[in-house]
Formats: sequence, structure tokens, C-alpha cells
Amino acid sequence: MQRIPGGRGFYSGFWLLASVFLLISFALLHGADTEVRGEAFVLLDPRETIESLRNFFDSPLVDGAAVRTSWVELQPAAGRFEWTTLDAQISTAKSYGKKLTLHIIASSYAAPPAWVYERGAQSYQVRAPNGTIHTEPLPWDPVFLSSWQEFTAALAAHLKEVEALETVANISVAVPVPEMSLVGCLNGVLAQSPRIAYSRPDYLDAWRTSIRTMHSELPQIRKFVSAPVREICMPDHDGAAFYGEVLEFMKSLEEGRFAIFTADANALGSQRLANIAPLTETTPTAAQFIWSYSNDPNGRFQGPLLDSICGAHTRYGVRYFEVYKDDLRNPDPLVQEAISRIHFLEQCIP
Repeated sequence: MQRIPGGRGFYSGFWLLASVFLLISFALLHGADTEVRGEAFVLLDPRETIESLRNFFDSPLVDGAAVRTSWVELQPAAGRFEWTTLDAQISTAKSYGKKLTLHIIASSYAAPPAWVYERGAQSYQVRAPNGTIHTEPLPWDPVFLSSWQEFTAALAAHLKEVEALETVANISVAVPVPEMSLVGCLNGVLAQSPRIAYSRPDYLDAWRTSIRTMHSELPQIRKFVSAPVREICMPDHDGAAFYGEVLEFMKSLEEGRFAIFTADANALGSQRLANIAPLTETTPTAAQFIWSYSNDPNGRFQGPLLDSICGAHTRYGVRYFEVYKDDLRNPDPLVQEAISRIHFLEQCIP
């Protein structure tokens, strides 16, 4: 993080005064009788420093932090866990009275630990859009799923041990894959080398297994399940129907403990949420922006930050937003005002 001369005290004090001014202005102008308060979580990079986390927690605009880590970081070897970094993030959040969301990636370009394959989990090759070849675990492989179940149980036990269940508010279900649509799956074939046929029943059952495991071990924590694009295995256009069955299963476990999550919100809306729009009417929704508004060389945002926030709320009921660090650091009053609107979503006009 770029530092302002004068040290953390100056940086934090300036940010605190500016943020309080914005929040008070909104409150005085609009009152609190009809307040619809959303949540703004700063989206952290993997291995974020605790000093950086503290700087963001100094802002009253920030309700918590979305921590991005991976299975291999937390369990580098079978039976060996590395909780030190996570514990420091939990302790820091507690000290500020803030919350955490955990995104623990286990596949799709963040491979599971090597020991999972050593146990016998089946893998396959997938070509990323940029041409890079990645090795992925077979989504419904029983060794992969049972190993993840063991990890989830250990994670739950540790969170209870360090009394973090009040601090960790959300956790994403990232197995079998983080975003549900299968990269590289085409015409009923998941992979060419070795050739593996796509099996909808097996894939659906893998999601049910993962969701059941997460809810059984961490019933108190809200689970984020990412919405797919239209295609699960191109060009099937099965995304909405498939997610509908997943959502029905989630609700059968416990109503209100799951949320639809998307990572593609921009000023024009969300392709993923638009694909399953009817489902968002009865289920909580959460959104990560498609990119940083303040640092968007490819023009992914396609409009103002405020349009993205208000559009996601008025169209799909989103009240939880993951905000990029560059946007929180941006001194532009329009950017800061847009972020502050997350705490006053009633001011978003459909």
C-alpha cells in the first residue's frame, strides 16, 4: 500500500474524518426511519499484511474484510494446518469490532494441495482463456470431496477453538469449483486428455455434498454459493436450472443460512444474477465488483461505481458488497460517496 507521509496516524485520521463527514451528511439529509443499511467488505489480496488490514478497518465505511486464501495455504500437508495468518486476521477483526468473509479456493487456478492427488484423487487438464494449461481435480471425485470434508471439519473445529464464529460472518462454498460453471467443458465433454464425459447428476451431487458438509460443520455462518453463467458445460444453457436445483437443496437444509453470490457486478448489472433473476427474489444476495472502478484498464466497469451499487440493490436485492482496495483508497469524492451509499441503500432509486 502506498503510504502518506506522516505515518499511519495521519493516514487513518484523515480517512476517519472524511468517512465520518460523508456518513453524517447522508444521515442528516435522509434520516434513519427508512434506512436500508448494506455491508461494505474490503476485498483483500492473498497474504495481505495486518497493517494493511488495520488501515482499512480504520474507516467507518468498512464493515469487514473478505479474506482470499486457499486450501493449500491452510493445509499444506495431510494432517498439518497453518492457521497463523488466518488467526491474525481474526484477532484484528475482533479488536475493531469488524467481520470477516472467508473465500478459500480449492480448484480452478488455485489447485488443491498435492497430497490430495497423492491420495488418489483423479485430475484432468483444462485450458484457460489465455491458453494456459491447468491441472484440476475431477469435480465429483470421491477422494477430492472426502479430503475437503476433512479440511472443513478441521477448519470448523479451529474457528470454534479461537472463538471466531461471531467474527466470521460468511464463507464461500468453493468446492467442487469456485464459480459453478465448468471452464473448458464443451458438448458434454469435460476434458479431452484424458477424455472425461460431463455427468450432470454426478456434478449436482458433488455440489450437494459440499454444501451439506459446509452447513453441517458451520451452521452458524452464512454460506455464499456463486451463481453460474448461462452454461455449465457449453453450450447447454443449463445454468439457471442447475442453480435452481442447488438452491432448492440449500433451502431444504436451513432457510436464510445461504446467499447467492456473484463476482461480476458492474454499472450495467450482473450477467450471473440476471441469468437467475427470479431466484434472487426469495434468497439473500451478495456481490463482488467485476473489477476495481478506480483501476480498470479494460473498461470492465462500464459506468459509475454508484450505478453498480444501486443497480445491484434495486434489481437483485444485494446488501453485501465486496469493494476493491483501490476504490476505498481513491480520494475522489464521487467514489467515496458511492461507497458510503452502501450504508444508505434506501436512497437508490429503481
